Amino acid sequence: MTLKKALILVLALLMCAGLFTGCSKEKKTGGTLNLYTWEGMFPQEVLDAFTEETGITINYNNFDFDETMLAKLEAAKGGDYDLVIADDYIIKTTIEEGLAQKLDKTKLKNYANINPLYQGQFYDINNEYTVPYGAGVQTIVYDPSLVDVDIRGYADLFDPSLKNSVGTIANYRVINGIALKVMGESYNTEDTSVIKAAGAKMLELAPNIRLIKDDLLQDDLISGEIS
Repeated sequence: MTLKKALILVLALLMCAGLFTGCSKEKKTGGTLNLYTWEGMFPQEVLDAFTEETGITINYNNFDFDETMLAKLEAAKGGDYDLVIADDYIIKTTIEEGLAQKLDKTKLKNYANINPLYQGQFYDINNEYTVPYGAGVQTIVYDPSLVDVDIRGYADLFDPSLKNSVGTIANYRVINGIALKVMGESYNTEDTSVIKAAGAKMLELAPNIRLIKDDLLQDDLISGEIS
């Protein structure tokens, strides 16, 4: 069983001045786009189609955890990559540490079409550094042939019959969010006593957790490593 995310953002880093220039269909510009995100984020055929349309080669670099990404950006002072796709909370830290540059929105022709719901968020209040790429909730995916429980929601993950069979992403906010929802609380609560109680609640799930990782949990589900 696997839980998947996300609220995902695209971040322009320090070296990417003029990054979106020439990405229209009018002409191919060539050059290289250094992309940093999770493994498996884009099928190879999508990357190939982008190169065919724009003439821009994708240098696709992967990280396993958001914290790994941040550490590498800090070491390079934001200078090794053009675009980063990562989670909201880590993007906020990246911006605060001065590792990102502001977007030139005159070159983002479709920015006005982005749903306002995803703009002005805590990680980038003035929409200066990021473009929302995707959003969602933690999803439960499981193999019914391996699970005897009737899975209807997060609370079912605590069933003792699922001992040592659940995989989850390595994201505290996601994991703690599961506990909060099981407790009937908001994902966004700022009540420290409730947050601590959620942490204690998650300890009840610990015996059922087999894997904690930040990418390719689907492969573990397919292989039967988790159910």
